[in-house]
Amino acid sequence: MRKTIISLVTLIVVSLGGSKVGAVIDLPSTASFLSEGHYELISGKDLAWTNLGSGKIALIDLKNGEKIQTIQTQYNSNIKEFSISDDQKYIALIDSSRIRIYDEFAELVQTIDSINYKEETLENFYDVTFLPGSHTLIGLANKYKNGKLFGYDVNQGTITFSRGTDHLGEILISNDKIAVINSKDAYFYSHDGNYDTVIHPENGDIKAYDFNKDSLLVLGESGSKQLKVYDGKQDFKKISTPMSFMNESLREYEDIDIDESGQFIATTYDGYPDKFSLFERSGKKIFTTLDSGTDTIYPSTSIELTKDAKKILIRKDYEETLVMDGRNIIKRPVAINIPKENQEVIMGTSKSLSLEVTQADGKKVTITEGIKWATNSPTNAYLKSNQLIGKSIGTYTLKATYEGYTTRIEGKVVAPPKLSSLKDVPWLKRHRQGILTNKSFEGAIAPNASYKKISGVSGKLSIPNTDAVWIGKWKGNILYSRDSSVNENNTDQIDLVVMLPSLEKRTLTKNEVKEVFGKATKTYTNKKPLTYHIDKSKKTFAKYKIYNASVYHVNGQYLYIAFDKNDHVRLFALSSLNE
Repeated sequence: MRKTIISLVTLIVVSLGGSKVGAVIDLPSTASFLSEGHYELISGKDLAWTNLGSGKIALIDLKNGEKIQTIQTQYNSNIKEFSISDDQKYIALIDSSRIRIYDEFAELVQTIDSINYKEETLENFYDVTFLPGSHTLIGLANKYKNGKLFGYDVNQGTITFSRGTDHLGEILISNDKIAVINSKDAYFYSHDGNYDTVIHPENGDIKAYDFNKDSLLVLGESGSKQLKVYDGKQDFKKISTPMSFMNESLREYEDIDIDESGQFIATTYDGYPDKFSLFERSGKKIFTTLDSGTDTIYPSTSIELTKDAKKILIRKDYEETLVMDGRNIIKRPVAINIPKENQEVIMGTSKSLSLEVTQADGKKVTITEGIKWATNSPTNAYLKSNQLIGKSIGTYTLKATYEGYTTRIEGKVVAPPKLSSLKDVPWLKRHRQGILTNKSFEGAIAPNASYKKISGVSGKLSIPNTDAVWIGKWKGNILYSRDSSVNENNTDQIDLVVMLPSLEKRTLTKNEVKEVFGKATKTYTNKKPLTYHIDKSKKTFAKYKIYNASVYHVNGQYLYIAFDKNDHVRLFALSSLNE
């Protein structure tokens, strides 16, 4: 009751707020460079070759986006594909259906328009990729007639094998396999060109894909929310389980990339709002700030991960590529745990829920946002606004789900201990909980309730030589009173609920109050102490000199706490904030 409390002291009301903690991995942009979206990473270094368009490719420093080296074709013709040998001695590219090979000085050393081999001619080259740890190119030729898959030794200038194929696509190479993938199938061969196997899509066309050096195959198919993942080291055994590698919504895949370590898989989509997803190899989704990057990611975009996803290259628009810092990925959750204090809740009280998250770096953090909570027995313990509330004595199971992880804990609702048995701080906490739950001290009737229904002996709280007088009734150790200055019409309403620590045989300090209630909404000091008289049955039994006071806003109530010169609490007065 605003007027009642203002009668005690001039009060300024402020609003108190709280903070919440969540855990979405932040992937900030640290550099950018011009690119048309094709990237070739240099292993172990923050460097990447990319296609700049207009017959030009460049080596980019990913730390700052600067060009280190550039190769320009003679006629600015369109570069379709390019590949870098592992030792960076050779760069091979497809330029107008011919192969051009450059050395480490970016000087042109070979131009191949066609190759004659065993009474056949290889020409109209479609794609080339170096075998790992070698100077042998694997290529596709004869795009417009009988297709050929071939090997070419750059050092010797000779064909190592050639075989017919009508399956043209992109060449991807592992340490022991060659993959040729297009929208219909993924064909696999040995390094010497022998056919191995084929993987057909399960749902529709293959929209995006990747195949890494450890023979991990990832396919994104049209009409499917789930990435299909196969282990080539185990005869392409499918390792994606029904609920792994799942996307939030059905979007067409644009690109897929596996990082060098094989521990992370990223994919981009064409459409809104979801444009990006990052997964662990286990299939767990890692939630990041790029997931709905409507201002960051171009709708049709390329993606590339460096080792351990420490850097993420992602196409922003037709010309620009962003370098995102992925070092925060080590903060991703790998396990969750419900703190043990949630194994018990006192009937009639509530507990604020939080979750302990173990990060990939081994650190443990406590979060309160983004968690889905559930209980199996709401008649005993139920949930409301991130609070666990004890309703009746019994057991419950509390379950938490967070970023694909689920945990649970068994708990029980217990009867509250008697107030008189508690020490001062727990005693104060119980009364605070009473205000939070029932808008009054524990066991007391709330302000604004019917005054006429109160039965008890007469009582009064007054400040001599002022008009501050509250006439009321004592019920136990609680004084329920009305402000005589505003109740001339004898309204049936409790204005002020007063509780005296002395009647509870307690000596409470200001520090104990702060420990329980925190920072006050308003504090003040009287230049001269005010003397409060407390009457019962028309006799004054207590006089308190009040030197300072604090006011708290708790669950729509004013809580006024008065202190003597030793900062001991002399009285608590509770009224409604809404009046």
